[in-house]
Amino acid sequence: MTPVTPTKPLGALALIPPESFKRTRTEEGKFAVTTVLPPRDLLDGGRRLWLEVTGDYTLDPPELELLAETCRTVDLLARLRGEVEEAGLMVTRSSGAAVHPGVAELRQQRLVLARLVAALGLPKGLADDAVEGGSGGGS
Repeated sequence: MTPVTPTKPLGALALIPPESFKRTRTEEGKFAVTTVLPPRDLLDGGRRLWLEVTGDYTLDPPELELLAETCRTVDLLARLRGEVEEAGLMVTRSSGAAVHPGVAELRQQRLVLARLVAALGLPKGLADDAVEGGSGGGS
């Protein structure tokens, strides 16, 4: 990743669907990508992370795919946390009380998020802020 530049030629992002781009015309009359729009399936936390990262960095197509998965993981963490908070830490089963299964999944998804963030070379706190700020609700 490199710090964001004002414009990026379209040819460098040929693998990303065209509807994901916001295009502007440069002074030379050529079209350039100024913003890569977030995937439509992102929720609040994932969308915030996407906008923050794409506003600060210029990413190539594989990095954009990795960022999309990072943002989806942020959203999944927010939804899992909401489910655990709503149901409580302990659940009742036929065999007795047990820790909510979402707790183990939260732990696993946090590891996935840490690996995705490291692969992108992002500051760890950036994703943490998105997870903490995410409601898991709609877009």
